[in-house]
Amino acid sequence: MTSVMMEQLVVARPTRWNAAQVRRVARVLNGGTPSSDPENWDGDIPFVTPPDLRGRAGDIVATTGRKLTAVGATSGSTVADAGVVVSNRAPIGYVGRLDAPSAFNQGCKVLRPDAQLQERYLAYCMVAVAPVLQELGQGTTFMELSSQSLGSLYVPLPPLAEQRAIADYLDRETAKIDALIEKQTKLIDRLRERRSTFTAHIIEKEQPFRVNGPRLRHHVRGVRQGWSPQCNNWPAETDEWAVLRAGCTNRGVFDPYDNKQLPEGTEPRPDTVVRDGDLVVGRANTRDLVGGAAVVRGTYPRLMLSDKLYAYCLRGGALPEYVAAVLGTQRYRDMIGLAATGASYSMQNICQRDIADLPMSLPSLEVQVACVKQIDDETARIDALIAKSERFIELARERRSALITAAVTGQIDVTEGAA
Repeated sequence: MTSVMMEQLVVARPTRWNAAQVRRVARVLNGGTPSSDPENWDGDIPFVTPPDLRGRAGDIVATTGRKLTAVGATSGSTVADAGVVVSNRAPIGYVGRLDAPSAFNQGCKVLRPDAQLQERYLAYCMVAVAPVLQELGQGTTFMELSSQSLGSLYVPLPPLAEQRAIADYLDRETAKIDALIEKQTKLIDRLRERRSTFTAHIIEKEQPFRVNGPRLRHHVRGVRQGWSPQCNNWPAETDEWAVLRAGCTNRGVFDPYDNKQLPEGTEPRPDTVVRDGDLVVGRANTRDLVGGAAVVRGTYPRLMLSDKLYAYCLRGGALPEYVAAVLGTQRYRDMIGLAATGASYSMQNICQRDIADLPMSLPSLEVQVACVKQIDDETARIDALIAKSERFIELARERRSALITAAVTGQIDVTEGAA
């Protein structure tokens, strides 16, 4: 693995640059988590975890999901007032920087560079070798990057003045790329909002909302719920038995590949297999996704519902795709959110009765078919634009990564501003 690391960062460097292992030029600090005692939490000290580093790519960690009190920061965690934060599990390879005293958990390590190494330059080096860090992870239950492996990594060591020049150059150039990515991200958000607004407009034009009147249960012939045995943490092949995950209905599209393989020796339950035309609704998920609905189209003879999913068989006057579109509108998302229960935002539940009691005054089947066609046509057009923007973002991120690697290995002469 050392040869891989040398190939990534060291071999390509100018011969006048030195190279050193991280542990020779930086101190590696391990994190921890204090107990759940209330006196440890909800204070003023940022508590950095891997999700807080998502998308940072070497930038300052400005906000964190949780904060510690002074007591909590000294009873189970580690506090650093500066340094480069690298996630070492769940997942490996996120990178950020600290500019204020912050604690961090066991999913992160902080590198405190010595006088030979400029912090921003080191952060860009870690971003450049994120794939290598992931390869260095070891473990059976979950993959983890050890302090020894991180400390053994070699980094190019140009003079400090050049390190600063490289970091300044990358700050400028990556900011330009990030601005383009942000612009496309906002465009995608607007397109998704447009898609949602269009669907709501079509639905409400033909089906004015009525608090009183028929409920969803009046259009249901039968409902089934699945089971959740201990499964393997990977999807099944098409000829293997599998249990659908809760996310298979996310964004209103049924995803048969979002499943877990049923282990050998576990007896399947054919009565829980999804059927063509089923309206599948998520019983448990995050607040934003709970109650998400999608329609099964096709035959999946070994794909079973989990206990987090309901499958509704609708009566002849209700088109499943139309009902799914209704349940996906903001008005219904709000009603589902109010009905959902749970102590944690990340896991909300909605009971079968609350779903069945949702107002559902349907137009004629002919009108439902026409509405679904309009929605499908507009959705396809918008999705094509979203895919184009997503591809732009993907290419921009590849460009950003290549630029960082080229700069920290000396392939770009930043003193001349060459790209």
